[in-house]
This record gives sequence, C-alpha cells and structure tokens, in this order.
Amino acid sequence: MNLFHRTSSFVITLSLLCSSSVAVAEYLWPLPFGNELTSIFGDYRTRRYHLGIDMRTGGEIGKTVVAPADGYIMRVRTGYFGYGKVIYFKMTDGNTCVFAHLSAFAPKLEDYIQQRQIAAESYNQDIELSADKFPYKRGETIGFSGATGVGAPHLHFEYRTPDNVPVNPLTIKGFAVVDNSAPVFRNLRLVGFDNEELARAVGWDLSHAFRKSARSSEYTLSVTLPCGLDDFWLAAEIVDKVGKSLANKPIYDLEVRCLDRVLYHLRYDKVSFDDTYLIDAQRNFTMAQTGNQEYYNLVDLQTVRTMSGICELVGQDPPPIEIIATDAAGNSSKAIVRISDASHSSMDGKFAVPKPDTTRLNSLLDKYGQDYAAFEAAWIPGGRNLYLLVKAPSAKPAKVTALNLDAGFGEALNQIIGKFYLGIVDRMSDTASGGIVLETDSVHVLFEPAVGERASFAVPVAYQRIRHRSGTSLPLTSDDRRYTIEFPEGVNAMFPLEENYYFKVERSGIGRFANYSLLPSNSALTKQVSYTYALGDTIPKGIGLYSVGGKGLFYLGGTVDSVKKTMSAKSYVLATITARQDTIPPNVRQLRPAAGAVVTSARPKISFRFGDELSGVSDNIDVRIDGKWCIPVYDPESGEVTAEPHFDIAGGKHKLEIRVADKTGNVRRISTEFTRGKKKSR
Repeated sequence: MNLFHRTSSFVITLSLLCSSSVAVAEYLWPLPFGNELTSIFGDYRTRRYHLGIDMRTGGEIGKTVVAPADGYIMRVRTGYFGYGKVIYFKMTDGNTCVFAHLSAFAPKLEDYIQQRQIAAESYNQDIELSADKFPYKRGETIGFSGATGVGAPHLHFEYRTPDNVPVNPLTIKGFAVVDNSAPVFRNLRLVGFDNEELARAVGWDLSHAFRKSARSSEYTLSVTLPCGLDDFWLAAEIVDKVGKSLANKPIYDLEVRCLDRVLYHLRYDKVSFDDTYLIDAQRNFTMAQTGNQEYYNLVDLQTVRTMSGICELVGQDPPPIEIIATDAAGNSSKAIVRISDASHSSMDGKFAVPKPDTTRLNSLLDKYGQDYAAFEAAWIPGGRNLYLLVKAPSAKPAKVTALNLDAGFGEALNQIIGKFYLGIVDRMSDTASGGIVLETDSVHVLFEPAVGERASFAVPVAYQRIRHRSGTSLPLTSDDRRYTIEFPEGVNAMFPLEENYYFKVERSGIGRFANYSLLPSNSALTKQVSYTYALGDTIPKGIGLYSVGGKGLFYLGGTVDSVKKTMSAKSYVLATITARQDTIPPNVRQLRPAAGAVVTSARPKISFRFGDELSGVSDNIDVRIDGKWCIPVYDPESGEVTAEPHFDIAGGKHKLEIRVADKTGNVRRISTEFTRGKKKSR
C-alpha cells in the first residue's frame, strides 16, 4: 500500500486507509452483555498500534464468547505470552474475527487442542484448521473470555479483511457503540526543533492551550504563531471519550486544511501490519515517552523530509489553518490556528520577539557543560546540528570564534543574550570536500572583546556523528573500546521529527560490567540498532546484554561471535546497556502437592510459582507425573504454573518431575514424590 499520495505541489495526504469490502449484514456483538471498551483501534503501544478493541469483562474470567456470524475456526494458537489462547474465526463473507486472551475454547475444540498439546508435549501450538473441522453458527459459543497472555481479564477483538488487514471494528455494523461525545482539543505544540530544551532557552514558547467556543464545537488559540522566526511543525493534543469508556481514546479521523487545500489527513480505519511502526511518526514520540500519547504530529513523513516547516508549506500570512477531528461515530470538533508573517513584528508589535531565558541557558550548561577557567562551555546535540554554547565572564559584546585548528578555519558564535554565545559548529571540516562533519578531537574557542585582553581555551568534542559525509553509518564506541552501537545504513533509520546525528556514549557504574548510555536517547527508530560488547579471550557462560531502566534490567539477548569474541543484540530502543552473566536457574516455590504429601484425587492439581532474577523465564516448562507429560498452564503476570494430568493415577506413591528454564538456558529440575491415598471416612 502506498501511504503517501500527493494531492498538489505542496500537499501530501497521509492515509492508512484502503477501501475494503465489508459485510452488509449486521454482525453479532461477541459478548452477550455490555459493550464497554477499555481500548480501541489506534491506541498507542510501544512502536505499534493497537489493532483491535478491548472489551471489558468486569474483571471476571469465563464470560461466553459467541460467533458474530456463520463461519468456522480457521486457526488456533496457544502460548504463554502475547495473545495467550486465541481463535481466528473465518466468516462466510470472507472476513476474519480474532478473539484473544481466552481462558478456554468451546468444549470440542478445547479437547482437540489438548490432544495436540499432549501429542507434541508442548503447550505452545499454532494450528490451521479446515472449514469443515469446527464450523459454528451465528450466536453459538466458540470460547470463554480470560486473561491468558498478558493483561487483566478482558476480550481482545479484531476484525480483518480477507487479505488479513485489520479494520477498525467501530466502523463495522454490529461492532459500533453508541457515542455522543465529540473529540476535545487541549493543547498545541510547536515541534521539529533541533533540541526543545535549547529552543525554550533561546525564547521559544512551544506550548499553547486551545480555548473552546461557548456556542459551538470550535476551538481557537489565543496567540498567532509567527512564521519566519524559525522552522517548526505543529502537534495537537486531542482526546476523545468512546461510549461508556472512562479513559481517553484515539480519534478516528484527523484533517488539516488551509482553504481548499488538505495539508494532512490521517484516519484510523485500516492499517497493514507492515505499517504499525508509523505510530511513532504520527504521534509525538517525545510526549509519548512522558506518558502523554494524545499528541498528533500534524505532518507526514514525506513532507517533513522535503520541507523545512509549516511556514514553508502554507506560505507567509496564510489564511487560518483548520484542524478537524472526528471519532468513529461521526462526532466532530474543529480548531482554528492562525499563522502570520513575523518579518514586520518589530514595526507593528504583532509578535513578541523571542527573548532568551538565562535561567534555562544556565541549566543547559549545568546539564551538558564544563568549566574552562573563567568560561563555561557545553556541546548540545540537536538533530543534524551540533551546537556550542559558551558563557563568557562579561556581558560586554565580544567576537567569539570556534576554531578547528586541524582544518585551519572556524565558525562564529553569536551573542544571544548577556554573557551567552551560541553557534552551530558541525560544519568545521574541509570545505573543498563539501563535508559538514566535525572531524577533530577538540575545538579552540577564541574570545576577543572590544576592550580588554583576548582569551582562548580548548573544548574537547564530546559527541560523535553517526553519518559520514559519504552517507555511510559510523559506529559509536565507548572510551574503553568494549562497547559499540551501530545504526542501520540509510538516512531513514530515524523518523525525521526525532532525527539526531550526534550522540555520545557515557560509561558509568562500578564492578565487572559497566553501564553504557547513549545520549541523547529520545529518538524514535524506524529500524533496529545493533549493540556489540567485546568479551575478551573467554566467553562467559550465560552472558547476555540488558537494557537498564526504571524497572531494573531487561534481557535483550546475546548472540555470541566466537571468532570475534563479541556478543551482540538488536533493539528499537536507545537504552542504557550493560552486560551480565546469568548462571543461576529460575527459582521454584509453593509447590503443590509438596514432597511427601497425600492426595485423594485421581487427577490431582499440580501448582507452583517460578521466576528468574536476571534474564527472565522462558516458555520451556515441563511437568510430568511418573514420566507422563501434563499440560502446564502458565500465567506470566502472577508467575503461577498449574497442571492437571489427563489420566487417572492409581493409589500409592508417584513421582513428580518439574523442569523450567530461563532465557539464557539455565535449567531448574525438581523431583519429588507424593502419595495418592483414600478419602477418610466420616
């Protein structure tokens, strides 16, 4: 599917829609009670859309799930993670419904799947079925809601076209819900600056609140945004309530217009699985990382890559820009944004000229900088530019130049306010080659006041550029040479609004394994980066790479190259990385029946909890009674495993064997005995 369709020489409409054939007849709601939703199509997930709707089940497990139309079960999957127990139901019109996190299937199907699990001695199954194997009529029970996989009790439901593309169920007859609430505009943000901290420090006000008209569903800003002061795009915070849902939900349709021109169009109607990563371009990634996922970037990728900002797109002194937000029920709201030419702001006072904030500038120096005698200086990464901020000992004007002594030339730093000077210095290379790469270990800052003595000092270059002037990717390496990060080849490894070319690797921590942080770490990636760690002459058992976060360590993996003596892993996250050696198998506790226990049931329930303190548990779980495999059911959130033999056990002693493993291959084996006795007579 071609996501980008040019509608004029300046306008590109982004639509994740394709026209699809849907059934004319109304479907049956899958749960025979209520239709409250906890999540809808287009909700934000890490690097992907939520491609269905989540139906509330009142916190209960075992609610009846029925077939929305005549059809058959074409596929069944069972797994401990993700969707858990899931049904793919093919309807006679060719469309498919997906039911996930089920606690159980309909009885005949449940028996069939269990027999397949027993034969394979594996809980994890992915089975395709013929049309005549498990047919069901509209309204017949096909399964029961649950909490398998990940998440609280609920039913995850998807509607897919015959070519397996998810469609927004709220647009389909039978799956829509009553909704009378129009979307709400909250705030507008100016986005696309090299570094938002720096933008605020030099005087930009990036956030503006919408105000609602008392007479209509129209929203406006109390300010007129200036074109010509800098390049920026717009992002709008828009929220919506859907039916009985309490939490905010994504909108369905978003359009940005200027007179008869469509500047941007986004609709959450139909999304290919190949395009789900685009959510980090359509939602503002920076805001999403802080927990606010309702900011929509009002520009598409191709426009960002070919134009410098909204001002270039609309021209100076344009008519008002209209933003129209609509939900799946057709409720609509409109916001008006005015942008005008800022070039005559000094004449008529129409715009306030940005005034740098010395408090914010000092904060930048505290965060990024170092002291150099009477001066302070800081490298500040900003998209494709690398800035140098210098604080002089005096506010009197001076000529300040950053010199590349190796190349024999320099760049002037501009006095932005008082003692502060700022400039872009990444162009300091051989101009004959046309390069803009800063290729030197340090720059020499020359301070020449109008009155007084000159001063100079050297500032070590703290950041490395990940793109060579030839366009190839450059690896970033830590100061101890043990850790390397590589970005994928090509200029589109990052979304353009979050694109950074300059990074630095910081090493911290004590002990055997250091922590390696990449700064800045707030870029949204379109492709995975590669982390590599040098192991030395000996490859430790159970070695792996981990990301370091607020919840502790998260195992990324560890592919070992025995020739190069390195270990590597890939990730879509620019995280703090460390290496760890995991040699301890998972722990097992609360085993029932306990060693030496007496049970009376011919099919006693086996249960235990297990966990792992480092790499985490794998789905390699094995439970046996007298050597016969039992179906182990694992809840990843509680850590509990339950199993019940599919055969009767005789009276007397029986051997219980359990085997579990972690993600680096450490195995815990437990072998105990219990006795089946007779029930005591009263």
